[in-house]
Amino acid sequence: MTEHVPVTTRKARQTDMTTREPSPKQLLSRKEGIEILGLGMSTYKVLVKAGEIREVRVGSRALLPMSEVERFIKDRLAQPR
Repeated sequence: MTEHVPVTTRKARQTDMTTREPSPKQLLSRKEGIEILGLGMSTYKVLVKAGEIREVRVGSRALLPMSEVERFIKDRLAQPR
């Protein structure tokens, strides 16, 4: 008899093998970052240009580190109103 070999899917490869929970995404697309931050594209681009949000370039793609999203939110919450 032949041994059953499971087929690995993309989702399975992104899973932590000890807990079987999806691993957190470290780099987000601009669209994902904008959705999380609740910003429009124009506002986002202004913040990037002003240096308030830092992107990472990977080839031709501009990606937003999750740590940068967390830092931006933390900084905004710390500002007095």
